[in-house]
Amino acid sequence: MESLLSESSLTNSLLTKIRARLPVVDGALQTHAGVPVCDYTRSGFRFFQSSFQPRQDLADVLRSYVSPLLGEAVAAAVSADILNHPVALTANHHGVDYFAQSVQGTLLFGLSTGAATLPVFACANIPLNNLTYPRGMLLYPEAKFAESAASGAFPLKIPLFPDRLKRTIVARTPALDANMLQNAQKRVRAACSDDSRLAEAALSLLRDDYEAEAVMSAADYSDQAVMLNQRLWRRLFAANVSAPTLVYLEMEKIATMLLEYDLANPDSLASILFFEQPLLQALDAELKGINGSGTFLFWGVDDAGRRVSLGLTAEDGGAATLRAVDGQQSDYAVPLTAGPLLQELRSGRLLPSLFTNFLVIALARGVTCAGGYYQASYLPRMQRSVLNALQRHFGEDARFQAIARAFTGFYLSGMQTVVTRTRDDGYVPAGPVEILAAGGLDASAVARIRAMTVEQAHIASLLETAADVMSGQETMPEGWTTTLAGECRRRLAGAPVTIEA
Repeated sequence: MESLLSESSLTNSLLTKIRARLPVVDGALQTHAGVPVCDYTRSGFRFFQSSFQPRQDLADVLRSYVSPLLGEAVAAAVSADILNHPVALTANHHGVDYFAQSVQGTLLFGLSTGAATLPVFACANIPLNNLTYPRGMLLYPEAKFAESAASGAFPLKIPLFPDRLKRTIVARTPALDANMLQNAQKRVRAACSDDSRLAEAALSLLRDDYEAEAVMSAADYSDQAVMLNQRLWRRLFAANVSAPTLVYLEMEKIATMLLEYDLANPDSLASILFFEQPLLQALDAELKGINGSGTFLFWGVDDAGRRVSLGLTAEDGGAATLRAVDGQQSDYAVPLTAGPLLQELRSGRLLPSLFTNFLVIALARGVTCAGGYYQASYLPRMQRSVLNALQRHFGEDARFQAIARAFTGFYLSGMQTVVTRTRDDGYVPAGPVEILAAGGLDASAVARIRAMTVEQAHIASLLETAADVMSGQETMPEGWTTTLAGECRRRLAGAPVTIEA
């Protein structure tokens, strides 16, 4: 089959630049371009039966976390699945997910696994106004594409939380309340005045799911998102489609619960690394400059629910301490010993960093983490940093071979298989509300998703990948979004599941 990338175009230009910036994407396209996306996804479901620490701790944590939110049956199922098939999707941000690229990555994972559940461990240290917009809903109305994209306002944002909370991290955001939902309904009606089908799909979510008693009584937004993502996921499929149960969890909460085990266990990987000062300093040096290591081991959290970057200080003869850096919260300091760390984690003033999340889940317990195009680059570097620090301190030690075997390069992002066809005959991303408005995904749509190739799916997702990767890198040509949408339509020739205007 002739490559879709053979002719000169904006599509080619953007893909060339993205591949140069993201070696992970380049590698996937070099080796799997013509492979069906679900075959590619299944090729990443690799893991070893043995791990440095037993996975039973994680299974117990998941059961405890999930049971009060999604019920004991789902909790038991995901607990069993993580032991039998220790693979989780970690490409997503926490919050109710309307970002087309991550929603469709979840689709690929879910339609490829044979497990009963689909575990998503989602990062919650991001603010509500992050690119993926956990602050509210994202809508992709084709009628407003040309106008909105030209002004940088596509997809449309429907805020649920007030402006004063936009910099609060998801992990510390209070629960949505009835007044917020009433205001959101007004915003949906105003934004979708010319698309009654889309408006009704969004409004039905707000009425039937957000206002459900269990959701409204949840302790915080993080717990609400666990329930709402599962409810939204169920709505995406027609009755003739069997899909796994989505279990969409906050990664930092999982890591915090695991640290209750690990900081009390001197043989755990976290205790070995955190409490030997020479080893700790070696780890600090190894991690510098790696994406995802903008803080050391943990984030501090201030009274406004915003994260505070921490750095390692160690005075001669004294305990290692985490202190705020860059002038933030200059009085913030936590001794790196088990008691104070656990106390600060329980109080909510401390949050595991990305590194620590992956340390206790992927490296210590051998869970394969399917990540985005950044994670699949930085996680192997984090793994190597841990191994280097351990070798420097202990020399060659067979105990740590299981850490080296953990599969850390699984990339599952930047691919989409469901689009909306605009009235200008272009393809633009379709989010979950658009899929709902079109009646959901039936068996024939699922078959089409599974048949799309890795190359086709990257092209279908290029509008959002380019907006993410190229942002701040260079000035995009005027009208580039409309041009790209038209090229995608011509290149893909009906391959994606297509929602007609």
